Amino acid sequence: MAAPFSSLPETKAMAALINCRTFRIEWGQCDPAGIVFYPQFLVIFDASTGQLFSRTGLSAAEMRRDYGIIGMPLVEQGARFLLPCRFDDEVTVESEAGDWGRASFTMKHRILKKGQLAVDGFEKRVWAAADPERAGDASDVFNQSLNGMLQRIDTALGFDWLYWYRVLLAHHWAALIFLAAVVFQNPFTDGLANLSAGKPSEMLPLLGLAIRDQIQGWLNLPPAFVKVTGKPGELAIFASPDFEKDYQFLVPEGVQWENRISARALLSLSFYRPITYASRVQCPLLLCVGDHDVADSPEAAIKTAQAAPYGEIRHYDSGHYDFYAGEIFEQAVADQCAFLVQHLAGKKIQEGLLWL
Repeated sequence: MAAPFSSLPETKAMAALINCRTFRIEWGQCDPAGIVFYPQFLVIFDASTGQLFSRTGLSAAEMRRDYGIIGMPLVEQGARFLLPCRFDDEVTVESEAGDWGRASFTMKHRILKKGQLAVDGFEKRVWAAADPERAGDASDVFNQSLNGMLQRIDTALGFDWLYWYRVLLAHHWAALIFLAAVVFQNPFTDGLANLSAGKPSEMLPLLGLAIRDQIQGWLNLPPAFVKVTGKPGELAIFASPDFEKDYQFLVPEGVQWENRISARALLSLSFYRPITYASRVQCPLLLCVGDHDVADSPEAAIKTAQAAPYGEIRHYDSGHYDFYAGEIFEQAVADQCAFLVQHLAGKKIQEGLLWL
């Protein structure tokens, strides 16, 4: 057999996609000694490759129908056998599609038993098409789709995850994303609730300025700005009696930042409602909410946690910016760490796709 994948020369790399599946070794896969007969591992590799493509929307039937791909023949494969796998052992197969060429690609497979590497292997495959001119189509589509989605996720992670989960759902990609757990602090979950919570005397001037600014944008005129944060009575997106203290958290000493934003942003913020997608989040979700938050609606955050199948909420006697320093910061970090330990420590990934 050829050398294991760890010794293969580097080829064109793309963002890695790993399919994970866990199962028990069956008697029919074993030799008389009860140890997996080595060709069976190659069968496992082949099945894992097919499963990865199916989960990305490129099943064998879809590739044949949409791209004229009639198969992905093997041209090279290899494996190292490091630990024996026996009848009824539970194993996890991690199959990675990461190196791509116009006509070929390499699959890397790892079989783990009790967390230890048991088998390390690879497959090099080529695209086979009834029309050779179309052989590269599936490779291009697969590569571009994954890299484009990953780029958007990388940009979004950390502050706008629920919006991008909605985008993934809309494009049928959500089933591909393995979200183990999510922590959401100071959550902005319902722009409409925020808008309706404001006093008419404060909101109507803001909406008027936002509409005027939008019209100026259509006419290619300079934007009309409004303060992002300000004191009560000032024309600002977020007005708080603790403005001076909050501003120190928002803009640390030595940082240059203009406290203004194009007023038309208020129009899109009003219709930003990730709460409507909370019921689809199929992983543990923690929302850390300041009960005196005047920037983001605590009531909307509570409803979001209640709508999520595995939602949890932690309440804090604080405003929006108290999370960034001091006692509230320390408590929130402790709660978030405890939540992640509870749901992630020692957890095995049974089945799904991972983005790396």
